[in-house]
Formats: sequence, structure tokens, C-alpha cells
Amino acid sequence: MKDPQSVKTRKSYDAVFKQEMITTLACGRSAKEISEAFGIAEKRSSAAGSLS
Repeated sequence: MKDPQSVKTRKSYDAVFKQEMITTLACGRSAKEISEAFGIAEKRSSAAGSLS
């Protein structure tokens, strides 16, 4: 059994947040700029491009 303090929880993002991020990406901002602006990992912001 894992120690409850060592279990990581996954952050979830609501549909409005995701749409705002995709819109920002579509406006030409880089994944790095978006990750800094939204406070998320760059890997997640670049994956958003596949959703648009």
C-alpha cells in the first residue's frame, strides 16, 4: 500500500480553460508563451494544438 502523502493527484482543467488555451495557441503564441501565461507544463500546451 502506498503512503497517502506520496500519491500524486492529477490536475484537471475545465472546458473553458482548455478552449481559452486553444484560442491563444491559434492566435500564434508559442507553446512556451502559453505555458508561462497559464502556469502549465509546456508539454500540455503543445498537446492542445492537436485539439483545435
